[in-house]
Amino acid sequence: MQPTQRVGETACGKVALRWWAGTPAAMNTWSSLWPNGTIGWPSSADPAAVLLHLAPCLLLTGLAEAIAAYRTILTTTSATAAAEAPPETNGEHPPHSNAPGTDTAAESHRRAPAISNELLTRAHALDVAVQQRTGRPASIRCLRRLHLGQDRARAVRTHLDATPTAPAPAPAPALHP
Repeated sequence: MQPTQRVGETACGKVALRWWAGTPAAMNTWSSLWPNGTIGWPSSADPAAVLLHLAPCLLLTGLAEAIAAYRTILTTTSATAAAEAPPETNGEHPPHSNAPGTDTAAESHRRAPAISNELLTRAHALDVAVQQRTGRPASIRCLRRLHLGQDRARAVRTHLDATPTAPAPAPAPALHP
């Protein structure tokens, strides 16, 4: 074992640690196997109590082994999938296919969402109302009240920011009786 390694970091140590965590719990069955205190072949053992006390530790040990096996399989699978993934493009778009059904989520995300004039008018009215009330422009979250998705709301906010408008009047002071 390396001086910087902790206990259980080797493959053998991990298995030993998992089994050590489950087997001391089996000591609960001691009084169920030998209720009269005499060690030997258990002649007056209580089978229900043995099952009751042994089932959780067997479940714990079995699940610890299963989790370790699944972790190994998933790590191997994800490493294989990462190795087989196509290389990243440096900002270049892949060749575009016009065949139906070839539109991927990544390609549809790159395209700017369509924004109608009616939507821009409604968004502008909401933006002006929010600016009058708060003194700040409407956030993307606020624009989503127009039943827009995140991408369209962001595109609308970008369009509103790029369009010069008259500054909104300062918010009216609240009147307190």
